[in-house]
Amino acid sequence: ELISCGKGGFVDDNIIDYVSLPAEMFNKHKEYFAQYAHGDSMINANIHEGDLVIFEKCSDFVNGMIGCFCIDENKATCKRLSITDGQIILLPENPSYVPILVPIEAFKCVGKLAFVVNDRREEKDK
Repeated sequence: ELISCGKGGFVDDNIIDYVSLPAEMFNKHKEYFAQYAHGDSMINANIHEGDLVIFEKCSDFVNGMIGCFCIDENKATCKRLSITDGQIILLPENPSYVPILVPIEAFKCVGKLAFVVNDRREEKDK
């Protein structure tokens, strides 16, 4: 799966791959999911194209958190959450992108950022 680090991508529960990571990284009482980053809107948060972004499943959210958010029934994006005067704004971490204003009825938190496994291979697909 890819998580949009741009304008938003589709969400589904299809598992396409399994990745092994050290158990010490995780809380055994929590659930996690991972997606590969697609886009460059979160580069100033050290999330780059091709990185493995690991989220802790949760529906709770707090102002300022980076998470996986649904912006309608089946579009999700990775952004920083800003709640100002009851308005939900998803902020990119790249000045080339504009914030996304989300109506409260169309907003859902799917998970909060837990880890980023940076893809630093020299020969990345361009």
